[in-house]
Amino acid sequence: MDSSPARRSPSFIKSIETLGKLGCSLVCLVFTLSSCQPSTPAIIQTFTQLNHRFNPATKEWGERLSVWAQVQNKDGWTDIKKIIIRHPASEVWWKLDKTNWAYRQDGEAIWLGTNNLESTEGSALPTGTWTVTVVTNAGQTSESEFTLPAPLGVTKPSPLSKPVFQAKAPYEIEHFPLPCLAWVYDSQGNFIGSLQLTDHVVSSPLLNPPPVQGPPQARWLMFYTKDSQGQGLEAGPYFVR
Repeated sequence: MDSSPARRSPSFIKSIETLGKLGCSLVCLVFTLSSCQPSTPAIIQTFTQLNHRFNPATKEWGERLSVWAQVQNKDGWTDIKKIIIRHPASEVWWKLDKTNWAYRQDGEAIWLGTNNLESTEGSALPTGTWTVTVVTNAGQTSESEFTLPAPLGVTKPSPLSKPVFQAKAPYEIEHFPLPCLAWVYDSQGNFIGSLQLTDHVVSSPLLNPPPVQGPPQARWLMFYTKDSQGQGLEAGPYFVR
């Protein structure tokens, strides 16, 4: 019996080579298509807080909502185009984008959001279910929900005292609960530091730098604390002369 290997015809060998090339082409095509797919964003978690806020311009208390989303996206957070915060039942909504959102990084966690959402009329914000929708440049989306409890009661006469700020040194904040935080911003509205206050006098190198350092960078102050029920209280912004 002949033990030599069976011989294949040239046409058979050519067919096998063609199939191999087609297989490689299909693998490359699948890889290329998958690598071109736009990244879908993810909302890892959200932070929301409804605060009382005293507005020095109107000298009235109102509500202000903070909404932050920890976002994750394979194409990077700069691929995020906008964030929509919406109350579906009443059609109240806001759009955040790079022109008006704030950016925070905590380790590897990226947060986008704002502390400045409030109704134009100064009325209480609608309660119930709200949605947070993150949208990328390619139109990919991710959505999360949060719930606002009963209003803080700002539509009724507020029992809260109206803070008074002395805008010239020595700076003082009166009729605002202590201890509290003072958030410091420059003339462009950029956050430059915070102060922990245990009395009404507001003093810091940010506000009163040594003469060799030139004029102070601080131009605006916001005050923040919590009341006995754990609700946030804000006052400001106050201009620093």
